[in-house]
Amino acid sequence: MPLLKTEKSPRDSFVSSHSRSGSSAAVPPPAYGEQQTDGPSNEAPALPSDFTSRLQSLNIDPLRRQGVPAPDECIVHLKLLEAFYNLRQDVETSEGIFDIATPTPPTEAPKYEKTAPDQENEPEDGTVDEELKYKIKQVREKRWAVYVSRAVERYEQWFLEHIPKLTGGKMEGPITGTRLLEDPTLHETAGFLGERLRNFFPENLPPLDVLMVWHAHTLNPRIFFEDCLRHGCLDFWATGLPWADINTCIDNTTFDYDVGEPVKAMWRHNTQLSWDNLDDPSDKEIRCPFCTQATFLSIPWSRGAGFPHGHDVEFAPGNGYSDGEFAQTCPSCQSTITPDTLEVWQFRQDIARLLREDVPLGGTVLDYQGRPPPRPKRNFNPPTFFASGWIKQPACHIKLLEATDLKSDPGANMNTVRIVLQDALATRTITSSWSSVCRPTPRERVSVRRMMSRYWKNHSIFGIDLVGAVVRQGTFIEKMHNIGWLFSPTVYSTAERLLRKYKNFFRIMAEYPKKMAVPTLDVDLAWHTHQTLPSNYYNFCQTNCNGVFIDHDDKVEEAKLDESFEWTSKTYQRLFGEPYSECTCWYCEAIRESHTTPLSRLFRTTNHSASASLHEADADHPSDPHSGPHISSHNSVRTNNSYAWSASRRSHLEKAFAAAVRRAKKEGREPPVREEYYAAHAAKDPTARDLGSSGDDKKKGKDNGSAYPYAYGACAPFVGYGYGMYPLGGVGYVGGDPGYAETGSGMTGGCCQGTCGGMIGAGGACAGVGGSCGGAACGGVGGAGACGGGGCGGGAGGGCGGGGGGGGGGGGCGGGGGGC
Repeated sequence: MPLLKTEKSPRDSFVSSHSRSGSSAAVPPPAYGEQQTDGPSNEAPALPSDFTSRLQSLNIDPLRRQGVPAPDECIVHLKLLEAFYNLRQDVETSEGIFDIATPTPPTEAPKYEKTAPDQENEPEDGTVDEELKYKIKQVREKRWAVYVSRAVERYEQWFLEHIPKLTGGKMEGPITGTRLLEDPTLHETAGFLGERLRNFFPENLPPLDVLMVWHAHTLNPRIFFEDCLRHGCLDFWATGLPWADINTCIDNTTFDYDVGEPVKAMWRHNTQLSWDNLDDPSDKEIRCPFCTQATFLSIPWSRGAGFPHGHDVEFAPGNGYSDGEFAQTCPSCQSTITPDTLEVWQFRQDIARLLREDVPLGGTVLDYQGRPPPRPKRNFNPPTFFASGWIKQPACHIKLLEATDLKSDPGANMNTVRIVLQDALATRTITSSWSSVCRPTPRERVSVRRMMSRYWKNHSIFGIDLVGAVVRQGTFIEKMHNIGWLFSPTVYSTAERLLRKYKNFFRIMAEYPKKMAVPTLDVDLAWHTHQTLPSNYYNFCQTNCNGVFIDHDDKVEEAKLDESFEWTSKTYQRLFGEPYSECTCWYCEAIRESHTTPLSRLFRTTNHSASASLHEADADHPSDPHSGPHISSHNSVRTNNSYAWSASRRSHLEKAFAAAVRRAKKEGREPPVREEYYAAHAAKDPTARDLGSSGDDKKKGKDNGSAYPYAYGACAPFVGYGYGMYPLGGVGYVGGDPGYAETGSGMTGGCCQGTCGGMIGAGGACAGVGGSCGGAACGGVGGAGACGGGGCGGGAGGGCGGGGGGGGGGGGCGGGGGGC
């Protein structure tokens, strides 16, 4: 399908004003200077004269597998992110794709009386076509949502059919439950079994859309590791993204991704797919899960989405395969296929694989340290494997398969699974058939919940909904484009600086394993680059974090993110005597003020000195959150517990901000300015849908709200996405709103009573060092910090803390061993 370019794309002018000056000194490293004053821009000034030569001099060692990434790898990563950004701009502005109906402009614009000869024929507040602009944003977002869904499907086919299923150069097959229980060396050696694929790249480089999904997959380190273990392709895991080959394929001026015709021909031959996502068929073929005989249906990727009548008030999410209201009636059996159907069908297929091939269910392979569990002492079975081992018992899996038989009960879904497991957990004779005690231990309950999290709102073969993962990464990608480090004359010294800061950040995660450390954007770039080299990242974690494979949580409850960022900022400044977020916007000023006390100012502690250094006369730090190393909030999500918790955090920030203003005035400097930020998407207020931007900012294209973990002073918290307030659940994502997760017993995304409550059920948690429930807090039915139903609080295994929600014996709510 060709691109029909009828809309003007920001990608037509591919760079913003990113040139800036800076020092190249190593100690102390140069500050990130002010780069932009008017937020994101789509203007296209001339590139620096030496721009191309700087990027041509990059030297990537494909065999280097030790330590943190090299500066060159971070710079190539920025090149790839710019290519992703350009891809999105192209797709969003390609009219006619996926049959998404665009809104019809009003036939006659309202007339306004001019009061001056040069006045535009519109009101001063610029609201003439705000509604139309908003609708166009929805259509563009929908185009991207469908495109990403197709990209994930293409990646899954490439992963299954073309990625070599090798471990150590041998076809050893997937990890099995027997090996998990009996191999005494697996706990220590699993991360070292894979060998780098040789002579596979660049001949087998995938298209850019598939590369984008692979990139997002690697940024969920534990899930990517587990998926590769469960499919027997640890050599692919150990290879990581081939940065040297990627660097060669991305043009240093236009950032177009061009691999050459032989590579494209190889892709088409091996996958039977077109090189261009848009050239693949517009329908998705699936087998009806209800019919006894094989019946295949052809379903449009998107159907009825957008504004079918042109003048519709509300956006229609559509009911095609990738749409939010997907539903398809089988002409043979007359049953209706929905996303719920596909989720339980995938769950049944994985149970069949467990029974037939002994391949563990997702979420039951890695322990709380991110490694296969150690061989049990005595006759105890590892708690991590509990869900798979328990379900493998006839008393359990027979009940599950009967309850989820779609032919006898077409309405079966993952909630049906939840009810069956909940009843089974209450039956001692069933649980004792696998567990070493009559009741499941806290960590065994966590095993059930983590397993369930792999299937809620996810019908893919992977442990996470990669459509949502790619969409959430879009925020980070846009911020890297807007900041423009790639276009800076000091890009190399910037890369060196952020890598030094990343090492400090990693030290915090290692020293405080039960806390959740939240990165700034510069640290997150280094962290992301490291994770795209999984074997290197795994080795680094084992060496520096007492054997814990630190996860990068894909979903963190927004108020928890904000609270943890405050702790990280305070800890970083205390340990290293440098400011953490080198940004002087109102949010960062409030965060610093909240952890600066009168005593610290009196005795001039390192924490106080670090904050004060930002306001020295010769300091040059950005006050615009879009142009500096601000909090990285792309993984921020709302939950059903967000509202009360976020209101408390907003009140805390309000007081801290007022104190920061008073202090600035007392010291005779310009106080920070805070505009009013709104999360109008929650209230569905069409007059304020730009999410917190003032009238002037809207005209300049700024989206101030996207820089923060949530909207300040609003009735609803904010999830930081880069494209306005997108993604919107209303435009129709088949897996639901990527920025929202329900938690608690009995809810969609929740789990059975008697298992650990919280974000782990929404697929967003990762066990901490002490066996905790995850990086996003443990909010269950009892509220933020409580556990679902019977809870799992306390005990030797740690957990979430019953009822009131403190950490148990192993403690806390650490995110993936310390990181978010």
